[in-house]
Amino acid sequence: MSVGADPGRGSRILGDLRGSDQGSVWIATVSTIVFAAIVVAVIVTSPGWPAVKKAFFNREIFVDSFPEIARAFLLNIRIFLIAEAVILVFALLIAVLRGVPGPVFFPIRALAVVYTDLFRGIGRASCRERVSIDV
Repeated sequence: MSVGADPGRGSRILGDLRGSDQGSVWIATVSTIVFAAIVVAVIVTSPGWPAVKKAFFNREIFVDSFPEIARAFLLNIRIFLIAEAVILVFALLIAVLRGVPGPVFFPIRALAVVYTDLFRGIGRASCRERVSIDV
């Protein structure tokens, strides 16, 4: 135990494993394993499981389609890396333009503020729309 450490402070998830909380950790672990086993048993014994297994877990189809999926995944990673670099540069430019001092640069600052607020507002509106549709 380190000097000055709070003796009553432990993991928020696991609790204090030195004392009486150790039993509750074991109970949580066992209950999680039992719950997972029940979920697997219910899924595997359900009436539609053979059709689902044939449609989604077919080894031959997986082996045949894996190279194409791997190529598409690598393309996705390349697109992500290029987009990330462009977005970082663009975002830095917008942030710098928002902070340019002086009255002569007011139109540039105003455009940067409008652009930023517009896209923040679109993001919030689409998020609200998704939440209202889900509810």
